[in-house]
Amino acid sequence: MKKNQIVALFLVIIIFLVIIASGFLMVILLKYQDAQHIKNSIDTKQATTDDTTYAQDIELCLGVSCPLNSVCQAGNCICDQDYKVCGSSCIPDASCCTDSDCSDDKVCKLGFCTIKEPTDDTTDETNSGSDKDSSADDSDEKPLTCVSNKEKDKDGDCVCRKATRWCDVQDKCIPISACCGHSDCSGDDYCQPFISSVNFCLKSNIDDKKSCRRIAEAKSTYMELSGYGFNIEVADALYKENVDLRLNSILYEDIVSGEMIPFNDDLEIYVDDISLHGGKCVDLNN
Repeated sequence: MKKNQIVALFLVIIIFLVIIASGFLMVILLKYQDAQHIKNSIDTKQATTDDTTYAQDIELCLGVSCPLNSVCQAGNCICDQDYKVCGSSCIPDASCCTDSDCSDDKVCKLGFCTIKEPTDDTTDETNSGSDKDSSADDSDEKPLTCVSNKEKDKDGDCVCRKATRWCDVQDKCIPISACCGHSDCSGDDYCQPFISSVNFCLKSNIDDKKSCRRIAEAKSTYMELSGYGFNIEVADALYKENVDLRLNSILYEDIVSGEMIPFNDDLEIYVDDISLHGGKCVDLNN
């Protein structure tokens, strides 16, 4: 066979191999495109489903106010990770909620198991808190969504407490005597929004440290001192004389400025002052 014929035959073989390889590559590419198309379809469907679910969550959570350490999902308040429901609050998993979470010789007080205090024949102090507080079991009657100065009515709905009314303009309960919006005022008078706050303090008898924080009504915060931590919610601060607080889900009512909230010898817990502002019609021209 001549040299030119050998070269030509070799080129034909190479071209044939290239055509076969191209065919294989085309098949692989088509299969990949089909798989990618299916994946994109699934992703698009999933994204549409996620967007719909998210939109539904947003709609259901409108107007829902959740306590500290919780989020609203589908209209319900869900405690964050490592937190659990206790009454109308979310507390750390390690905290006690009721006396049943503690050993027989201890009671649950503000989320901590403490030794029972001595009692006499006429006084029953085995429940946590004082005669001004309600136990965590009592707070179970209020769902997580009943926060601020609201309470459940006989139908199970959250309503403003006695001597208060709902104000759409300010989106909260206000004293009956306070103005809600400009329509409550005469002429060109302006209604100052009602604002209240509490200066809440912790004082340690262990190292003589003190920590105070001002908390607005219907707001929550977390404070810690000398190894003790507290979720604090100002439930009702509508009057200068007293305030209602929730400390680690325990409700303390009618606390006055300077009054000590019972806990233990290590820590002093008290309200330093209550500040009320606004809720009045003012003339902006003066």
